[in-house]
Amino acid sequence: MSRILIACPPWEGHLNPTIGVATVLQSMGHEVAWIAHDAVHHLLGQANVFSAGAIPEVAQCSSEVRGLAALQNCWNDWYFPVAISMDAAVLNAIARFSPDAMLVDQQAIGAALRAHQTGLPWLTLASSPGELATRRDHPSILQWTKALVEKLARQLGIGSIPNDALFSSFGCIMPSCPALMGPVPDDLLVHDVGCLARHRRSSTINQEVSPSGLRILVTLGTFDHEANAKLLQDTLAAAHELGSRTHWTIVDPNGLLGTDDGHEYITIQRRIRQIDVLPGVAAVVCHGGHNTIAESLLFGIPVVVAPIKNDQPYIAQKVVEAGAGLRIRSAHVTASHIASAVGRVITEPHFRDAAQRMSIALFSGAEERVSALLASWLADPSRPLTPHPFTSVRSVDR
Repeated sequence: MSRILIACPPWEGHLNPTIGVATVLQSMGHEVAWIAHDAVHHLLGQANVFSAGAIPEVAQCSSEVRGLAALQNCWNDWYFPVAISMDAAVLNAIARFSPDAMLVDQQAIGAALRAHQTGLPWLTLASSPGELATRRDHPSILQWTKALVEKLARQLGIGSIPNDALFSSFGCIMPSCPALMGPVPDDLLVHDVGCLARHRRSSTINQEVSPSGLRILVTLGTFDHEANAKLLQDTLAAAHELGSRTHWTIVDPNGLLGTDDGHEYITIQRRIRQIDVLPGVAAVVCHGGHNTIAESLLFGIPVVVAPIKNDQPYIAQKVVEAGAGLRIRSAHVTASHIASAVGRVITEPHFRDAAQRMSIALFSGAEERVSALLASWLADPSRPLTPHPFTSVRSVDR
């Protein structure tokens, strides 16, 4: 059996699918260790963790900055600080754990550079198809990306960099499905493995009787876009517009709405365990982060997406193309827009039918697929990841 070192930034949308892959590795008998920031250790259970210390402070996201400027901000404000904050732990883990191979989140770029520097085989784990879409639709951006990788390497004192730090030459695992990913360029070794989320469900899920009415979940992610404040207010107004025939759970991590709306069909919470809340939900309202979209569709739940930037508009468009939800414009949205969109996805059966089809694509043989891929690669990790033919169609147990 092999020793696998995992490096992941401290964002739940990245940690959740990585935990899924780690669980499969452990079930195969491999020894797994993590490099992670202190604030997320509790999500990793009893795992062997090399501490990356406190999460670095990052600049607040502005919904007004989009396109290439937004991508530049991601590198300067997120990727660089996270890479620098993790670097000592990466070096410590490589020295003390002596891994046979590494699994590196696509945005833990410093760890990919260290794997390359030390000659360790490493796989990329891409938590979203956003970078894949960027490479496919704007191939010239690779040179721009390389310049930023070289800048980061200089800051870390690394002289040699891989040809592509975001897509390992050994291969890339993506916890998604073709309908959300789109075509894969021929020069990238990317393998979709479905959504590895169901194992994270709690063994002691609250069994209280569900509130009357169709359940709507509103979750806008963990980053504090200023646009969230208006969208949360509009969502609350939309809930009032639809009234007691629906029951809304609104996730408000920064307490912008207070804690009690005074209406029994609205619940406001600072934090939820999303994978435990989703079963039985009739619709999800979100910004279009891949983790929330994939987990919602895993349970056959149609979505209303109000994307802001980065990969969100692309993922929202793929949802619309698949027929599994509606897209609303976050910059100009009103309560009536939200109420109308939610009303449609919960009453027009074709939205749920499309979501159910995507559920099969995301769930079908997911653990077996990633297990077969990893078993084949770890037998000789000096070789690139090769596809393993595997088909399985099963209904999703809700």
